[in-house]
Amino acid sequence: LDTEIEVRDEWRIGGTGVVNWLHRGISLPVEDHAWLMIAISDNTTSNALIETIGLSTIQETATKLGVPSLHLGRRFYGYLPEGETNINTVSARGLTDLLTGICRDEVASPERCAWMRKLHADQQHRDRLARHLPDGVSYAGKTGTVDGISHDIGVISGPNGAIAVSALIESTCDHYEDDVFLGEIGAAVAEIVS
Repeated sequence: LDTEIEVRDEWRIGGTGVVNWLHRGISLPVEDHAWLMIAISDNTTSNALIETIGLSTIQETATKLGVPSLHLGRRFYGYLPEGETNINTVSARGLTDLLTGICRDEVASPERCAWMRKLHADQQHRDRLARHLPDGVSYAGKTGTVDGISHDIGVISGPNGAIAVSALIESTCDHYEDDVFLGEIGAAVAEIVS
């Protein structure tokens, strides 16, 4: 996690995040890149991690963890896909299984799983599943947005337990309408765990 990664110009892209606007040649440790990727959905730092780790390693890890539906065929907003194999895809079931594995300390050591849960708890985009959560109910997750797609996955926890939720929406609605709908899903889950 302490390994420094210099952000290359070809990894810089628009969208959410802050690294794209910081000075050229900036280097950050893997731990900081991971926080930026999860907590604020920084696309540039996500690309830095993808390029450093490698697409084949990411795919091998997803398969080993039992999430074969996760296919990362290219970096974010980078080059255009050249055929089916370069498309990024995932299923709600795969993401829910991954979240469950993180919660149960099954995907890595207990220490690393606790670190992943902390990253998810630091999520700054809280206008979807976490939108209407009452006091005493928490959310730890990750959002994702591109044209026509609004996703939110997370663990909603309360006094009566925790539920992993993956809501992947493809629609022609405005993202704000999707946010409201995802908030209704989060509120329904909150009733169960409250």
